[in-house]
Amino acid sequence: MTTVRELHNKAMLLAQEAIIAKEQGDRENSEILARQACQLEEQAANMVPFSENSEPTRSILYKSAASLAYQSKDFDKANRLIIQGLSGFPPYQIEEELNNLFDQVRFERNLRTREAFIDSDAIEITIKGDSVGSGIIPYSELKKRIDGMVSIFDKTTLRLLQGQFGTRLKQKLFEPLIEAPKAGSFIVGMKLEVLPNKQLPLLFNAEIVINEIMLGIERVNNNDEVSLREQMGSNDYYSHFVSMTQEMAPDGKKINLVAFTSRNKTVNLTRNRDDIPIVTIAETDKEQEKETAIVVEGVLDYANSQNKKSEMGLTTDNNEQYTITVDAGLEDYVRGYYKRYVRIYGTGINKQIHFIRLEELD
Repeated sequence: MTTVRELHNKAMLLAQEAIIAKEQGDRENSEILARQACQLEEQAANMVPFSENSEPTRSILYKSAASLAYQSKDFDKANRLIIQGLSGFPPYQIEEELNNLFDQVRFERNLRTREAFIDSDAIEITIKGDSVGSGIIPYSELKKRIDGMVSIFDKTTLRLLQGQFGTRLKQKLFEPLIEAPKAGSFIVGMKLEVLPNKQLPLLFNAEIVINEIMLGIERVNNNDEVSLREQMGSNDYYSHFVSMTQEMAPDGKKINLVAFTSRNKTVNLTRNRDDIPIVTIAETDKEQEKETAIVVEGVLDYANSQNKKSEMGLTTDNNEQYTITVDAGLEDYVRGYYKRYVRIYGTGINKQIHFIRLEELD
């Protein structure tokens, strides 16, 4: 007669094979192996007597079986196994883990009801520095990096589907999701949810978008402007990607490292934001080259978009008003500083300024 231990060991071997298949990109086989492992683990759990003396073995086996059902996308079965695990006498820690898994299963079942799903590929963002503790970070430092990555997700998807920079996709495909921070420094995960009733183009998925983003960030960090421009294809996409990466980069004071990890690679963004130029002199047109350099401080207090350029208003401490012209690729970057006190570097005549660089001031 097969024992509980023998069934469990066979289940764990299949579970390991499922993990390997998933890492190799064979998701279908990974789910099949997880389903087979779940069946064996459930058999093992059913053999354990329903008694307090059988804990924590009984609840651990049901939790393991439920996790495997979850991996195989059999959410109804996962739910039933969780209930069986909770129905016994699980220790507090196992009970909490079963409840957490129940919440995740409920979330996934809700996605399925809406005919949406989460692409399994993700980017983890690790942030380290003097202002970062174990699982704690200033809101402003997290927000600028989350906002930057969301903007890059959107524009990279548009670019890969051959959309012109200033346009929008007819149907938005992805919704960024945030995973809970992990212990250590401050690590947060971002996944892409494929929105309900949206069918991805053939041979297009989140992994392609993520790989493209990772390559771009790596080229920014290596100061490989030539390759990055070739990758981006247009000046607007280039300016947008560099500006958003600069926004996420460390400042060398509060934050000294921002790392991005996907299934395929890790990129450490160690280049300080002040060392990443957004607009180079070579990009300015002949008319701008005749203008004088201007530096002005104040509050960005209005915005007006038209054609391929946007206008931002800046009011100084002396109530002088300047109009800042911003190219399309830099709109998301500058818009993030609306109503904040900044220093603008640019070229212009009188109070008409062509944006080149921005600094946030205390």
